Amino acid sequence: MTQVLSFYPITDSFHAALQRHLGKALTPRFLGEFRKPSLIGTWKALRTLGDEPLVLALDDSGAEAPTALLLAVGSLFGPRGTRAYSSDLVETQTSKRTGWWSLWTVLWDSFLARVEARGMRIQLERAKWNPLPFRGGRKIAYLKTTLGYGVKAGGSVGHVAGVVNALLHKGNSVEIFANEVQPLVEPHASFFQLVPPSLFAYPAELNLVRFHHSVVKAVHRQFGEARPDWIYQRLSTSNFAGAILSLQHQLPLVVEYNGSEVWIAKNWGEGMPFESLSLQCEDALLRQATLVVTVSEVLGEELRGRGIPTERVFVHPNCVDPARYRPDLLTPLQVAAIRREINLDPDDLVLTFLGTFGAWHGVDFLAEAIRELYSGNPEWWERHRVAVVMVGDGVLKSKVQTELRDIPRIRFTGLVPQESAPNYLAISDILLSPHVDRRTGERFFGSPTKLFEYMAVGKCVIASELEQIGEVMSPAFKVGEGFDPRMVGVLFQPGNHREFIEAIRWAVEHPSERIQLGRSARSKAIKEFTWELFAERLVTKLQTLR
Repeated sequence: MTQVLSFYPITDSFHAALQRHLGKALTPRFLGEFRKPSLIGTWKALRTLGDEPLVLALDDSGAEAPTALLLAVGSLFGPRGTRAYSSDLVETQTSKRTGWWSLWTVLWDSFLARVEARGMRIQLERAKWNPLPFRGGRKIAYLKTTLGYGVKAGGSVGHVAGVVNALLHKGNSVEIFANEVQPLVEPHASFFQLVPPSLFAYPAELNLVRFHHSVVKAVHRQFGEARPDWIYQRLSTSNFAGAILSLQHQLPLVVEYNGSEVWIAKNWGEGMPFESLSLQCEDALLRQATLVVTVSEVLGEELRGRGIPTERVFVHPNCVDPARYRPDLLTPLQVAAIRREINLDPDDLVLTFLGTFGAWHGVDFLAEAIRELYSGNPEWWERHRVAVVMVGDGVLKSKVQTELRDIPRIRFTGLVPQESAPNYLAISDILLSPHVDRRTGERFFGSPTKLFEYMAVGKCVIASELEQIGEVMSPAFKVGEGFDPRMVGVLFQPGNHREFIEAIRWAVEHPSERIQLGRSARSKAIKEFTWELFAERLVTKLQTLR
């Protein structure tokens, strides 16, 4: 089968359009699958691409480096006749000459990046950080220093848009500094594009070092022309630009901390080749911050353990935009139309999972439970017309598809744009949040954005009782206990197949209680977990740090 290779996973609609255009089935692959700790290891992994025909799906963000990298990989490792297409299906030619030139670029850029990494380490060792008091003001510079291209969906997309839009609604002006325009952000936010010098250094983390230096230079120049009142930076790997700019311009700094990127790479990935340097960057940003915003008490405790004073730590769960996620989003006719698009009937009872098919989202646990539920009583499954919709993509997707391949009414939408995600929740009857404890020795520190989106659409939510999830879903119903209309969802013990299956059975068989749980969940989300409430509480907290 022909393979389609992209820089990041492509959306299901782009995949389908390519298949129609070429008249053949395509197996989606993305470069992250081939990344190994060493250049030789990556080379060997990429050589497997030459075994079958190859199509390149080029990035549509206008980013030069990802496009060139894909063309290089295709020309060096793909078979003769490799074809490349943009998102509007315009074909681009590949050549061996381009591939070999790009390989030379990788070697040269890797050398330059190592020199810059050495300079960064020296700068970090000599720096003296001094958090500045908050002085008020409504002009905010929002730094999103994650280096990504074409990312259209996921919790980070919703989080960035939620924070920025809420700050705008509260009368602030916000200028976003990022390498590409951020989806769902309202148009009256200003945008300044951060252009990295290269994306060809290896190991890949070295590109982040080079990006850090280019960010500092570009934003420093922009601040000279339009000085903000304070800086908000979303922490990312090997980037402490906000700390340097805070000192250079004597501006208060707010840092958003969603967990240590170093810890995540070590426990959920293959680790980082420059782990100590990345940790130094994290510490620098945290120590210069006037305020560190984090999403869970577990992370708050971690920050205090890293030496951040309690008064400079602001713990607040993730939130939702209730105008985007709401029960009346679609008409009955629109619901029926979307169901038809994914081959479901109007009277099917739809259970939906939306998220990443990876580490702690519990998608493999979900697949095992669905398999057990169906095989234990196929007649019950058919009697209630149960269907399962899986929205998203990730490393475990193929495993989940295999697990569920012969069960009726299982639908995989693939990756969908963030603006389309509410539609799939709106066509559902029950929403699933089966997060699991990965037993890494650390407590679950997450605050899943999808949990709040589930609640806001006013549907019955079944979730694992894991740290903050259990707190947010309180008061909650548990199978075998009494029902109260004030309850906001159904909880089960994390990783317990039996309890999860019982929760699904109960929700399927009790439609009136299911509807009431959704109403109560929506009410709680509006009262406690909106982005505008977060923006109010953030500024109130900052006022105490004058």
